[in-house]
Amino acid sequence: MWKENTAEALPEGFFDDPVKDARVRKVDPPKDQMDKEWEEFQKEIRQVNTVSEAIVAENDEEVRLDRQIEEIDEQIMCYRRVEHLRDRQESVKQLMTTLQDRQSQGDEKVETDEEEELQEFLSGDWRAKGALL
Repeated sequence: MWKENTAEALPEGFFDDPVKDARVRKVDPPKDQMDKEWEEFQKEIRQVNTVSEAIVAENDEEVRLDRQIEEIDEQIMCYRRVEHLRDRQESVKQLMTTLQDRQSQGDEKVETDEEEELQEFLSGDWRAKGALL
């Protein structure tokens, strides 16, 4: 019992050696306390870094998805342009076959409106005709 009373009766810093003082008062030595605080600090930093990395990963995923959606929209727009050009190509082919059939049958009365439309289409600038709309 005398040792317990002595440890309680001694004020903090009674011994010049902080390690011996902490051992007599039955508390963690200052070096151990600093190490413990450093480890707790590092643990907190790791937790914050984990949360931060999760947020960054989520943002990266959102940016990647947005970029993919934009690329898909661009592909759809280009596909529509291709379909529009194919439709125009088909209409020109039909017009050409109609004119060739009429000429091959010996029908000299080919409508001049259709011929003029074909000539205008073939001789004009296809860019100005709205082919790339």
